[in-house]
Amino acid sequence: MNVAIRCRNGSKIKRLLLALGIVGENFDNQLRQDWHIIITDQELFETIPSKYLRIVLSDRPLRSSNGQVIRIPQTLDLTMLYFALVNAAKTLGLQHAPAY
Repeated sequence: MNVAIRCRNGSKIKRLLLALGIVGENFDNQLRQDWHIIITDQELFETIPSKYLRIVLSDRPLRSSNGQVIRIPQTLDLTMLYFALVNAAKTLGLQHAPAY
């Protein structure tokens, strides 16, 4: 499962992903395009193309959301991230991905 990160607390997200055996990369829309999931926060959410499934760290409802979005609280922990990734893998048909 290819996961990219674009949020203010990206280093915490990377550590949590590594604990799950996933190497997260920083999101750059100009480079690699084969990401399955982008983890972002509410402030940067709208800058991510809707072709990606986005896991959004937000304690408030999102204004609008085109494409596939999973919203989880900003007070993120390993369990929440794990279940968000499992849900994302099911949504994308990646049940056999390493994080599953």
